[in-house]
Amino acid sequence: MTGGRIGWFREAAFGMFIHWGLYAIPAGFWKGRAQGSGAVSEWIMSTLKIPVREYEQLANEFNPQKFDAKSWVDLAQAAGMKYIIITAKHHDGFAMFHSQVSRYNVVDATPFGRDPIAELAEECSRAGIRLGFYYSQDQDWHEPGGSGNYWDYPKRRKDAVEAIEGSITWPERWRVFAPFATDDGLPPMLEIPEQLTLNGKTVPGTDVTFVDGKFDFDPLLGPEPPRGRRHRIAYAYTTLTVEQETQLTMGAGADWWMQWYLDGKLVYDTYQEGGGAGNEFKPIALTNHVFNLKLTPGKHVLMLRFLSGAGGADVATGGPAELRKANWRPLEGGIDPERGFREYLDEKVKPQLKELLTDYGPVAVIWFDTPISITPEQSKELEDYVHALQPACLVSGRVGHGVGDYECLADNQYPDRVLEGVWEGMFTTNRSWGYKSDDHDWKTGEELIKILRRHEEGNANLLLNVGPDAEGVIPEPAAKALREVGAWK
Repeated sequence: MTGGRIGWFREAAFGMFIHWGLYAIPAGFWKGRAQGSGAVSEWIMSTLKIPVREYEQLANEFNPQKFDAKSWVDLAQAAGMKYIIITAKHHDGFAMFHSQVSRYNVVDATPFGRDPIAELAEECSRAGIRLGFYYSQDQDWHEPGGSGNYWDYPKRRKDAVEAIEGSITWPERWRVFAPFATDDGLPPMLEIPEQLTLNGKTVPGTDVTFVDGKFDFDPLLGPEPPRGRRHRIAYAYTTLTVEQETQLTMGAGADWWMQWYLDGKLVYDTYQEGGGAGNEFKPIALTNHVFNLKLTPGKHVLMLRFLSGAGGADVATGGPAELRKANWRPLEGGIDPERGFREYLDEKVKPQLKELLTDYGPVAVIWFDTPISITPEQSKELEDYVHALQPACLVSGRVGHGVGDYECLADNQYPDRVLEGVWEGMFTTNRSWGYKSDDHDWKTGEELIKILRRHEEGNANLLLNVGPDAEGVIPEPAAKALREVGAWK
């Protein structure tokens, strides 16, 4: 990381994040089925397990006739923002730019037939606003080689699941120890045990309460979590019957806080004590978490504890059939022999990155996200590839494995002290990142100003998100609040 490359970023301090894609059409609903209040709209394909061939049909409907790049840029300027990051390709695999790599793009596959990224690049250049691109380098639910789609491409983790089924007997369902959101937004029926013992502490099931969509009490942390932060708490556990000594390798990429317990003892924590940006813990989120479980013959209790976030519901409610579809899963083998992740990187990711970095003028940032299957070597490879094409372009820390020009906080996470180094936080203007028709929980201008000030005080940039609708319009409650921020600045 060079001072010259990062200098403008430190000075800019405040940017606009734009989540816009095919998911703006269903806007949180699919064939009458709602994602639920806790889900974000850009994840609808995954949340509701929509088959690729069905989801693809949304492209035939995408025709945002009210899209006006100038109005978006003007709003960013009015809010005092100095740069814009827009989703060029999110996890659904659809390119919001004219890509020659795949016809699954906004110009070739939709009646709209225009390149909104090109139009936005032109307006940003006119206004002196820097433009960067969000690009999902790991998850791509449209491609067999990309990670994340286990409902259409079960072979991707088939070998991994079969590798452990020979020596471990899994129950059909995990027991849910505390409620948390399912696909329909409602807590599942509880199976509360009399108690669990964790690290010598007895956790009575009757003491876990569910209040207004949030867990108000964590038996291990007490009613007041560290430094006043509040977390949604959930537990899920299962009994494993092991026939012979087995080492189970588990891994995930996650931006929430999770802990794994084996027979009541903590064996893995996605956060580690000391330093970092969250509470009294050092976040190692949004990178590959890999750990080994050595299981001796006999019965064992494996438990997963969620301290924040709503991800991983599949793990908490399923056996081996669900395991391969969840964020946490075995890693032994399991890459699709027909088209692996390596081929996906070479045939889609790098060619599309080259298009973005050669066809749209100077690019401020390539904003990678959710590293799951990517290796440390591949993360570094992508960073070097971006810098080779545009040496001044920044690479976000979510490329994975500690690589990148700056570090990222978790979604909607404040810096709780002055951070060392170069950091960026990101917040939504309501709850969802992409447009969601039933999400009316808009933050006021006053609330956004407080968020911005917290980031300024913590030495972190703020990337504030808007989710335009299927017509290409940024919702007025978000626009109004941004204008109020600009008036304050």
